Parts: sequence; C-alpha cells; structure tokens
Amino acid sequence: MFRLLKSRFSLLLITLSMSAAALSGQPVAVAFALIHDGKSSATIGLVLGILSLVFVLSLLVGGIAGDRFGRSRVVKLASLLRIFGTLLSITSLRSSHGIALFALSVAVVSFANGVFMPNITGMVLDVSRGAELAKANGMRGVVEALGTSYGPAAVGIVVAFFKPEAGLATIEIFLIICSLSLFAMKYKSSVTRESHEGITHQLRVGFVALKAKKWCWTIIGGYALMHLLAFPAFYVLGPIISQHKLGGAKSWGIILGLQGLGSIIGSLSATRYRFRHPLRFTVALSLLGASVFFALGSTYNIVIISGASVLTGFAFGQFQVVWETFLQLSFPVDVLSRVSSYDWMGSSSLFPVGQIATGIVATLIAPQAIVFFAGVVVVAISGVLLSVRDVWGAVAPHSMRGHIAKVAESNL
Repeated sequence: MFRLLKSRFSLLLITLSMSAAALSGQPVAVAFALIHDGKSSATIGLVLGILSLVFVLSLLVGGIAGDRFGRSRVVKLASLLRIFGTLLSITSLRSSHGIALFALSVAVVSFANGVFMPNITGMVLDVSRGAELAKANGMRGVVEALGTSYGPAAVGIVVAFFKPEAGLATIEIFLIICSLSLFAMKYKSSVTRESHEGITHQLRVGFVALKAKKWCWTIIGGYALMHLLAFPAFYVLGPIISQHKLGGAKSWGIILGLQGLGSIIGSLSATRYRFRHPLRFTVALSLLGASVFFALGSTYNIVIISGASVLTGFAFGQFQVVWETFLQLSFPVDVLSRVSSYDWMGSSSLFPVGQIATGIVATLIAPQAIVFFAGVVVVAISGVLLSVRDVWGAVAPHSMRGHIAKVAESNL
C-alpha cells in the first residue's frame, strides 16, 4: 500500500478527501441557512432539489469534457469555479438580494461539482496507472469517507456555534485546499488530445458501452429509485427532525460524521474481498443501508440513530469501492468518464424530484413516518436487485480478482 502513497497519489487523496468534505457539507450549510431564515420544509426541499437538478444536468458535461479535452483540465477548471461559487454564496447571505442570489451561487457550485465528479473514476486509474487498483479504490473510499465524516460534522458544529456564513466559509477552506493539492499534482490524464468526434457520437458510444452491461444499468436503475423514494427523506427531513427533536445542527453533523466513519470501515473491508461474485455480496450487504432510516424514523435517541448511521455508512462505503473497481475494469479507459457520468446521472437523476416531493409531502405527513417508509424502500429495492440474474451472477473481471486477492493476502 505504501507504494501508492507517492507524491502524486497522496495529493490525489488530499484532493478527494477535501472535495468530499465540501460536497457533503454543502447540503448541511444550505439546509440550516434556510432554516435560520425561517423557510418551510417545502422551500428547503425545493432549493435542495434545484441544486441536485443542476448537479445531474452537469454530469454529462463533465463526462464529455473529460474524455474530449482531458480530465486534468476539466477538474482544475471545475475546482476554481467551486471556490468562486462558494465565495459568492457567503456574500449573498448579507446581500439585499437575499435568497435568490444565495440559490444562484450555490447552483454554480452544484454545476461545478457535477462537472468534477464523473472524472474522479478516471483520475484514480490515471494516477495509479492501473497498478494495485483495488487498493487505490479502497484508499479513495477511505479518504472520501473521511471527508464525508469530518465535512458535515465540522460544518454542523460551526453553524451551531456561529452562523450559516461560517459553515459556508468552512466549505470554502476545504475547496481551497482541494484546489491547491490538485494543482500541485501536475496531473495529466490518459486522454490528453481533443477529440474530433461530434458530441452526439461521443454520447452514443458511451451509452452503447454501458447498455451492453446489464448488471451495470440494472443497478443504476435501482439506485435511481432509491434517490427518488428513499435518500431525499434523509437529506431533506433529517435536518428538520434534528433541529426540532435532536438538538439542531450539531447533532445532525455528528450523525453524518459517524456515517462517514462507517463508510471508512466499509471501504477498508472492501479491499479484503476474494469473492467471485462481488456484486452479489455487496448488494446483499447494502440491506444494512436501511438502518439509519429505520432509526431516525422510529426514535429520537441520538445514540441509536448514531449507531445506525455507522451501519449505513459501512454498507454504502463498501458498495462504492466494489462498484468503482467493477466500472474501471469493465470499460475502456477512453469512454470511462462518459460511462461514469451516465452512472452518476442515471442513479441520481430523480433525486431532485424526490427532494421537492419530500418537502411537500412533509407538510401533510409526519417527517418520521416518511423517513421510516424510506427504509422500507431501500430494503425492497436491494431485494429486487438481488433477484436479477445478471446482478446475482456478475463475475468479477479477472484483473479485479487478481487485485483483490493480492490485497487480501497482504492483509493476512
């Protein structure tokens, strides 16, 4: 593992950790800024939904741009745009234009996030050069889980003791460190020349590649339904429940931080797999992802909710490492950013609709009941995915099994 901790890869890990901290901290800062301003659950759901919609729509832009112009250029430009948008959002809270300018500025950040994210999968492959890929993805999972742990926790605690502007300033610090480490990498992607193919042709090639893998688009479809019917309940109603029943932003930050801790453990455990059918195991283990929904939907005991949050983080953390390794070894490198953008867009495209709908439904039905129902949805969809033959029988690429076996042996 220490061979991976060379200067470029270590800088990449810092970049990914800081980016994850900023990305996961943003909804916390936005939600509590709106709560601080006295906005309703419907308004919070609407704003978060718009931000998610902007993110989803920009994913294909990032995927095409990464494969067409080179991932290194695209991620650097996106990182600078995120810094600008966050700075604008901080100043907008004190502006006479109020919530409109604030929503516009955080939408700029969401757009930049959407451009940035599809290129991460290829960045890991480029920097590691395919060597010890399972380890590289495991380490990526760990540092991103660290980011999703300390990011929301730091933002939540800062907002609790100061004001929403301070939470956004914390995100700005994360983004500045992210950009500094990214530029210090002197990173050049494996796709460095501008393609002369038309954009429509590029989109079609990426789509055809993904469509050929039934296990891939089936799982993307399953997660799209989770993003519509389950995840919005946690991210829209969780802050509201926390504000009224659990002690506010500090408690919510701790819950999200512990979920990040569980994700770290899950990411580390994923590097020990020897399974011939990793997707079968990881999707089954994802049933634990419903834990925090059931806890938050049935009790106000912060200890129980925190423990369930660790289990949920563990389930989705190990899933992410296995999933990313599958994608990297199942598709050609020159279409990887496009496939990754289809993955991100397909799985999260319905998230904005879910956020808006959840905010509205919460004005009619108790938030806890909605969150509990979301847990039922996670269990049901995971069960359906396991029943699909191509998911159940998906065999790990030979190179993936080799990487994973080496990792397991090195840890014995």
